[in-house]
Amino acid sequence: MHVSTKGRYGLRVMLDLAHQNGARPATLKGIAARQDLSEKYLWQVIRPLAAAGLITSVRGAHGGYRLARPTTEITLKDIYFALEGPCELVPCAESPKHCRRDGACASQGVWKDLQDLIVAQMRSQTLQAMVERYDAQHSRCTYEI
Repeated sequence: MHVSTKGRYGLRVMLDLAHQNGARPATLKGIAARQDLSEKYLWQVIRPLAAAGLITSVRGAHGGYRLARPTTEITLKDIYFALEGPCELVPCAESPKHCRRDGACASQGVWKDLQDLIVAQMRSQTLQAMVERYDAQHSRCTYEI
């Protein structure tokens, strides 16, 4: 399993949109500035998120992007799968029939179990929980002058 730049940036975009609370659509330019990311590269992130039904675009002078569903209904699994595809530690864990040693391999079950644990953990992490974790960590920060 590998989380590419696209996956990492995609999560940042989703968290940024979650922090906007849907009050008004967030522009790509605004997201890029807040997240210190290339606006050009963000297009590669926005498209699959929209195709997966995680975000919607709003046209017009005050248009931009917003979450398509409540933060409690979007999981890390949704975001990861939209940007990276299925979680596949080893090819035989997802599609055992692709392995010539299917049924005779002692490690196949271990990889499958580990993959299932990772996906279950991703499914348990809602966007809302990630926002709350971030907010809690940053509300505890105090700066002395």
